[in-house]
Parts: sequence; structure tokens; C-alpha cells
Amino acid sequence: MNLSLPSIDRLATQLMERADELATHTEEPGGITRRYGTPALAEVMEIVEVWMREAGMTTCRDAIGNLYGLQQGVSDETPRLLLGGHLDSVRDAGRYDGILGVLSAIAVVEFFRASATDLPFALEVVAFADEEGVRFHSLYLGSSSATGTLPAEILDVADADGITVREAVREFGFDPQTALTGSLTDHRYVGFIEAHIEQGPRLEAASLPVGIVSGIVATRRAYLDIYGVAGHAGTVAMEDRHDALVTASEIILAIEAIAREIEDARATVGELTVKPGASNVIAGEVRLSLDVRHPDGAIVDDIYDRIRHASGAVAAERQMEIVWRTGQKVEAMVCDADLNRVLTAAIGDGGLKPMELFSGAGHDATALSRIMPATMLFVRCKDGISHNPAESITTVDAATTIDILARFAQTLATSQNQPTG
Repeated sequence: MNLSLPSIDRLATQLMERADELATHTEEPGGITRRYGTPALAEVMEIVEVWMREAGMTTCRDAIGNLYGLQQGVSDETPRLLLGGHLDSVRDAGRYDGILGVLSAIAVVEFFRASATDLPFALEVVAFADEEGVRFHSLYLGSSSATGTLPAEILDVADADGITVREAVREFGFDPQTALTGSLTDHRYVGFIEAHIEQGPRLEAASLPVGIVSGIVATRRAYLDIYGVAGHAGTVAMEDRHDALVTASEIILAIEAIAREIEDARATVGELTVKPGASNVIAGEVRLSLDVRHPDGAIVDDIYDRIRHASGAVAAERQMEIVWRTGQKVEAMVCDADLNRVLTAAIGDGGLKPMELFSGAGHDATALSRIMPATMLFVRCKDGISHNPAESITTVDAATTIDILARFAQTLATSQNQPTG
């Protein structure tokens, strides 16, 4: 296949402009925040759906709100290659996390449409409605629904305002019960690939624009509720206090110490809610989030258990009550070896050195791997910064991303057409 560089360059410029446009749709002016079920997310879904249709795709939404674009004229029996990413974001996010996967996938469909290249499979683009899990402290809500692997109990998890997932899905205009059935299970897929910023500095250090993901970390989440006794800041003596925030602080330090003892472990407290929340009132209640990660799921469980024991000991010493609200756990994932061989060949064909990287961040490919071969293409980002407004990629690297994804699809097509035996 002759990849026209001017065409790729035009698509890359368009990708960057579209990322800028999507960045203006946010819950919070001055930053990018798009949680599941919010008007900001609905707006970007509508915009991306228009772009899919302009690229010649027919579109649909599933029962949780994920958006799909499929090449026109494709029968249900035709196998499909799934490409995409997610459109939700963390709070005060950058403009490429998740977005790059969706926009580069649309660009690849546009490229093949313009080149009139026939592939033995259809191209389908997916834009997942919730990967980050900010609103419900969930893991891969959108892609787990799509693969039919969403635990039913997640529907009853509530956000900070007491709204459950079930209610949020319904308010978003979709069907929470059908969201458990799996919209992607009705068709045959040759695989899934997502282009995603690396969220780390290794590609930049190696002067490489893209890399091959070898696997994705295991993750477990929870909330800890710590109950003390609220009181007047001026009248309750220090020795008489049952301060939930001080107890939470000791627990957070214990969490850090446990994770530091284990190679490749990550343990993060990213949310802290203090009640009553006044400068002259001793904290009577604290909720903190916990995110534990490691390449080995068994070690994640061990870290989790050690944190439970340590936090219980701190609470007992301070005569406090602690309640654990266990969240989801997702096992580590190994990217598909056959797809990675194809990706290696595509990168080499593009004149680049293939480099493998393990992902310490979670991605929708983990959920997709439960029902189809899945892998990822990492893309260099400036200084490795992500989940931050300073998140940045270059137009040149966007062009390389589109180029390699197109080569990947063509190389996969060639391998599918080769006779076996």
C-alpha cells in the first residue's frame, strides 16, 4: 500500500484541530473535565458522531452510551477490526488521553476510504463513554459493558451526590439492564487496537514516536470511610480528640510505606472528602479513595490486604471506626502476541525501530481482551506528562500514529489472506 504522506499530514492536522475543539467541551470552564453522563460528554459524543458519518460510517449507540462507527455496506457476517478509545476524562485533564485513540481511528477509516483499499475485514471505530471512572470510582465502565463483563452490582454504586450508575445510565438516555449484556458479543472481531499517549517518558528518552504495548497492569480500587467525632476546634483538648482527618493522614502514610516496599507497586490516594469541612471544626468523617496497581494481580491483592490490616491498626489505636467499601479489581493483561507481531512489522515497515513497553496505566484494551485479541500502540507525549493540562503531542507524531495504524491494518489484512497448512 502506498501511504500518501500529504494525505496523512492533512489527516494529522485535522486530528490536532479536532482535539482542540473537543477540549472546549467541559464541565468546568478553564480546564477539561468530562465525567460519565454529563452534558459535556454528551456534547463530544454528538460531535464525534458527526465526524464518523462524514468519514462514511454508519453510527449507533449501545445500552450504556458507547458510540460506534462502522464502514457502510458491511454485512453482519463480515469480521471487523475494532479501533478507538474513550471520550470521558479525569478532572482537569489533558486533551489527548483517550481522544487520540478515537480521532486516529476515524482518520484511518478516512484514509482507507480515500485510497479505495479493500480489506478482508470491516473497520469499526468505538468511542467508549467511561474509561477513567472518575464519577463512580469504576474500572472500564464503558468497555466492560460493551464486552458483557460489567458486574451487575456496579449498577448500584453511587457517586458523590448519591446518584447510582443505574440512575445515571437512565438519565443519560440509555438502558442500565441491557448494559450488562455486551454489545460487542454479536459480531466476529479479528482484534482491537487503540492508539494512546504513553503517559510516561520512555519513548521520548529513546527518541521514538511510537511503541508497542506488551501488557497492562492489574488494578484494584476501594473507598475507606473513617468515622471520628466532630467537635469545636477551640474547646476540645488535643488529648480528647477523635480526629478523622489525622487518622486518615496516618493511614495515607502507611499506604505509601507499604507500596514503597514492593518493586513495581503503586498505591494512590487521589480523593479526600472531609466532613463537616469547616476550619473551626474537628473532622468527624473522612472518605479517601485507594488505587492499587502492580503487574501481578496476586501482588495487588497482597498489597490491598496489607493496607487493610495497617489501616485497621491505625484506626484501632486512635479508637476510630473504619469501613471499607471494596471496589472493582481488574487483572493484568498480556497483549495479543499475534497482533503485536503484526504491529512490529508495521512499525518496521514505517522505517521505525519497534520498542515494547509495559503499561502502568489501565486501558480499555484490558476489557476488550476478554472477548477478542487486543493490543495498543503507545504514542510519545512531551515529558511523559498525562492527566494534566500540559499533556502534549506533536502533529508529526499524530501523522506517524495514523500511518502506523494504517500499515497495521494492511499488514493484518495480508496475514489474514495468507493460506494456512
